[in-house]
Amino acid sequence: ELLALAKRYRESNLALLDATTKQNVEQQLNRLAQAKGTNRYKLVQEVTGASIMLGASAMEKELSLIFGAAAVLAEPDDALIVNNFGAVLLLAGSLSDAVQVLNFGRSISPESPFILTNLANALLEMDDDTQAGELLLQALQHEPEFAEAHTALATVYMARGDAQKALDHIVMAAANNFTPAMRQAAQQA
Repeated sequence: ELLALAKRYRESNLALLDATTKQNVEQQLNRLAQAKGTNRYKLVQEVTGASIMLGASAMEKELSLIFGAAAVLAEPDDALIVNNFGAVLLLAGSLSDAVQVLNFGRSISPESPFILTNLANALLEMDDDTQAGELLLQALQHEPEFAEAHTALATVYMARGDAQKALDHIVMAAANNFTPAMRQAAQQA
């Protein structure tokens, strides 16, 4: 099911590209398909990294989805790659597909704070702060200083009207997310 979803995103977004861009992207995808061994895995890492960077910029949604899907098709059992595709889907606003992909990622790596936090963020976008809060607490059990989980949990607590807990998690996120001087200032706050 994950592979079918990834193929659908790859193909539907390839169809949206102009001819020149499509040709360039297909050359990159062919390079990935022909690569072997450690070179292949290195290329998959580059492709999944590119998908996240493009997705975060919000300028190249189609390319982000194509590269994220291609990475999953190449390495469907790699939790980080599956997580990255889920994150790209989340950034693209494909929330139900993001939840599906991230739940698959959880089956590979159930304790990954990245997967748990991205899944929680997707659920927050779908107005499910109860399950999102539970997932974020799980993420923090496995990685207590994970700033992204603290930030998302602050959002959950704000939605619940608990400003003190929200502030506590904002401070914890800040303490774990900045330069040493910023960390020290946040810890003193």
